[in-house]
Amino acid sequence: KPSVEVLSEGDMVEVMGGPFKGMRARIVSINRDRGEVTVELLDTPYTMPITMYAEYVRKTSEKQS
Repeated sequence: KPSVEVLSEGDMVEVMGGPFKGMRARIVSINRDRGEVTVELLDTPYTMPITMYAEYVRKTSEKQS
């Protein structure tokens, strides 16, 4: 499981737990004190920001330019 320290805004991740398990997302903000990340799901037809624990995501690629 990745720690919140290895994640950064703009990184592409895969959701590993919860109701959105298996979906791809992009990190839009990080709350390091609480260990939470806010992500935008990419597999939905509209923008859906979700806040979840950082342990629920796995980094798949670095920030996209």
